Amino acid sequence: VRPGVLIPIRPLNPALVRVGMEFQVWHGAAVVARGRVADLHDGEVSARVEEAHAATLDAAMRVQFVPQALSVVNQLR
Repeated sequence: VRPGVLIPIRPLNPALVRVGMEFQVWHGAAVVARGRVADLHDGEVSARVEEAHAATLDAAMRVQFVPQALSVVNQLR
């Protein structure tokens, strides 16, 4: 995985996810990838990676969607 790549994600509750939300991929206690939701279609999210600190992502990693108002990254800009 690398910045600029679109990855598919199936959220548990797609009704809560919006285009523009930040997503974070967690491996244990560390965020290994981060980006933005680019599109929603049939319960699947297309998310564009902005930062990646892992070469690959796997099903054991946890994905968290963060509303823009709560994003730490937006608060630092």
